Amino acid sequence: SGTGSLQPSARAIGASQQFQLVDESAAYWHGVVALQSLGSHHYVTADPLGASPLAANKASTVGPNELFQWIDNGDGTISLRSLANHLAVTVASSGPNYLLTTNLNPGLRESFVLGSSDSKSH
Repeated sequence: SGTGSLQPSARAIGASQQFQLVDESAAYWHGVVALQSLGSHHYVTADPLGASPLAANKASTVGPNELFQWIDNGDGTISLRSLANHLAVTVASSGPNYLLTTNLNPGLRESFVLGSSDSKSH
């Protein structure tokens, strides 16, 4: 949904899989971004304790819980590290496929390929 927990389950890019990158480098440091859902216009929020899935549920006022460090992995993928808890965004290893912040060091489960709405594949 537009404001629910984020699940990496779609095979095609639709409105609920698209996010605008909001550059927050001026207020923090180079490579800090917020992710705003194009469907709901809410910002993605990370739980400071890393216990709950990421959710697109913040309507305004971007703060540390809505900020991520953009990491270029050098292999065509990126990783995101939450400023809320300094943990990398990962796909849950068990249970529902939610996006969480649970790992300190990015690895395969924390690497994402970027796509665009005009791409045939991603």
